[in-house]
Amino acid sequence: MPLYDVVFSSMVVLATGATLVGMSNALGGLLGIKISLYLGYLIAAVIVYIIASFGLRVVLASSAWMSIGIIGVVVLLLIIFRLPSVVGNLANIPYKPLFGPAFFQSPFWFMLLYAGFQACVIGSYINGGTILKTHKDTIGAGIISFLLNGILLTAMVLTIFGNYPAILKDATPTITIVHQMAPIFTFGYSLMLLLALITTAVSLIFASAKRWTRYGAGAKGRWGDEKFRLRIWVLAWLVITYVISNVGIVTIVKKGYGFFGYIALALVILPILIFAPGKIAWKKRQLGENRSQ
Repeated sequence: MPLYDVVFSSMVVLATGATLVGMSNALGGLLGIKISLYLGYLIAAVIVYIIASFGLRVVLASSAWMSIGIIGVVVLLLIIFRLPSVVGNLANIPYKPLFGPAFFQSPFWFMLLYAGFQACVIGSYINGGTILKTHKDTIGAGIISFLLNGILLTAMVLTIFGNYPAILKDATPTITIVHQMAPIFTFGYSLMLLLALITTAVSLIFASAKRWTRYGAGAKGRWGDEKFRLRIWVLAWLVITYVISNVGIVTIVKKGYGFFGYIALALVILPILIFAPGKIAWKKRQLGENRSQ
């Protein structure tokens, strides 16, 4: 657990730094002007601070409404208007076998790395899961989330692949695709990207700050107020992530995400694959015995 706490906190800093840089770029796209990193980050940080400081209910409610907007824009913008026109180009893209002879360069290996760095921040997802009260709620939320993320992400990836090799010229390939379309789509995509990054940054910052609010519980004065402690920790995490964001979004994603992806394979993914099935079965038997008593 101590090692996971270190990995979790590090990934939160990296992921939030990347999302806030992205928010700065998205704001510039919405306004049609180039915004400096400092100003863009400041505006993004204020938005995240306001939402995250109000607590879990506001975080979840804002994320839900913004997610609806994200899904609508992605479906209309990419899947309906762009994907059909580039499907024919999918046959021309280079590919590697899923389980190729060079396993550590295979798509399956990079899939494991992606799962690894996502697992590093699973604590932030669990924080939002407190509203799920029953096993049925959890299963339903998992299925819906898997379908939404899986279908939309697959459609976006196919759209990006259909624009190969033009996508290689930009660190954010979806921007390249959008710029090939009518100006209204640039605005729509920038809005969608901003909402997506807000939900990510708010969830991560809130989860990180919430973990630290237990220190000071029962103290006298302002520090004894949990809401006050939450706001202080939110501000602290935003300052830390600003320092990280200055290295650039490409460096964060390529080096930072990859590094912690490797660690998470040993720390989270392999232990879950090896030990989780047995532990889940044991827990179910234990619950069944308790009910029978």
